[in-house]
Amino acid sequence: MRNTYSISEIGEKTIELFYVVIAFLLFVLVPNSVSAQSQLSPIGPGKGSLEKNHIIGQFIKWDRKATPMLVLRVHGASILQTFADISADGQFKLPLPEIPAEWNFGSRNCGNYSKGLIVVATDISLLTTLAGFSSPGKWDRGFSEIGMAFLSDEAFSKNIGKPGGKRAQWLYSKVARTVEAGECNNTNSFPIETGWNAFTVVSGPSGGPHTYNPGLDDDLGWYWTAFPEDAAQRISANTTQNSGPGEKSEQPATEGSEIQAEWLVGEWNGVQVEVIIQMRLQPSGDVWLESIENGRKKTVEGKWSLSNGEFVLDIKEGLLRFNIEQTSETGFRLFGKAASSDIVFTRKN
Repeated sequence: MRNTYSISEIGEKTIELFYVVIAFLLFVLVPNSVSAQSQLSPIGPGKGSLEKNHIIGQFIKWDRKATPMLVLRVHGASILQTFADISADGQFKLPLPEIPAEWNFGSRNCGNYSKGLIVVATDISLLTTLAGFSSPGKWDRGFSEIGMAFLSDEAFSKNIGKPGGKRAQWLYSKVARTVEAGECNNTNSFPIETGWNAFTVVSGPSGGPHTYNPGLDDDLGWYWTAFPEDAAQRISANTTQNSGPGEKSEQPATEGSEIQAEWLVGEWNGVQVEVIIQMRLQPSGDVWLESIENGRKKTVEGKWSLSNGEFVLDIKEGLLRFNIEQTSETGFRLFGKAASSDIVFTRKN
């Protein structure tokens, strides 16, 4: 029997590319009539803390009318993501998810199978009732993603990939132990307690390894950056008639079962957290894949197929089965089943 792996297992894991990609998308999607620099520079710092498995924070200069919620994403398990309302003055109380004791769950890039895998939570997205940034998604309660937030120091907020910047990460372990250097792309060993732990991660060279310091440093604060709501409303007006969360627009993201195999034929650019993927799908059923992570490339070939809303890759790493959903006229995502986290593709020009 062939083993099943996630595409994200090709290469070592890092976190910076996720932030860089989102920041890039936020910039290029702003219409020319909007000042990208004034609208999208990170705003902060606001106060933050950790209290009994709840992440506490406040966004300063918070004037959003259609961004009522944020979501904390757990690496490799979207089912564990948690949500929190954002008050009119930018305050929120975000619960860390409960990890079922019977689950043998953890990030495939953090921890040691013999000593115990570690759950990683660090990606926080701002959600809007508008459709200006991404198509409304069932996985985000029908809202769309309009921006991101992070607990960091000023250096990290200004240059996410620069060495020396600091940001917070939350790690969960089933057991108290020492995490040896290299287990989580870390340059140093560090202690971890049972349950959720807060860490200040000091960025190393691009791609790591990084330094993990237990606790939250005093100079960390909440920063947020988001697509302008007025610009999102103008874009939304072209595709929807004031759709609310969960309602379909005139050009909705279609269900996976509605995707036709012929539409998938061609070249695609993809991203899965920190992995860049190029994929070429041939009418013959042949597939070519190249993953780029931390400067390393890996190329594989095999077969692909689409049946009843399920996208299947048959490559040397194994038989990979994914749920598939079209997100726009030029994009789709793979999720669930073999995917440790969403893989988002856009058609290559």
